[in-house]
Amino acid sequence: MRLFTGLMSAAALTILGACVTKPASSDEQIISDVTALLTEWNNALPEGRIEDFKELYSEREGFLWAERGQFLYQSKDDIAAGIDQVMVGGTSISNEITSLDVVPLSHEAAAFSITMTSTATMQGMSFTFDGIVTGLAVKDEGTWKLYRGHLSEPR
Repeated sequence: MRLFTGLMSAAALTILGACVTKPASSDEQIISDVTALLTEWNNALPEGRIEDFKELYSEREGFLWAERGQFLYQSKDDIAAGIDQVMVGGTSISNEITSLDVVPLSHEAAAFSITMTSTATMQGMSFTFDGIVTGLAVKDEGTWKLYRGHLSEPR
């Protein structure tokens, strides 16, 4: 009798499970959230939202961002000052993302990689280059932020 009861319970759970819509996995949610962060990162500067752009970076200790073969920024304040310096004088920057990949590492961390074409215009001169950005996004107090990154561009 126990075997019959056990089999009936298992069958009922299987049928019930097939009728319940499975919620999005946490990995899918992380990928979606970090993709939204990176899309905002891509759009904020061209739209002139410099302060919004700065807020995408983490204040967490250990922040690090590398460009041109150097660790140029070691805090959110460093990168904010760098952004101000680049944007002075009406510089405009636009990126066209050609690929974007997010890999969840935990509930609060995800690696990312982007390939893109960037165009910068300053003092009437423009230049375009292809590059990649790789990094780590972290969840700070419920909000995804850029914590570590590396921009690689041709020399």
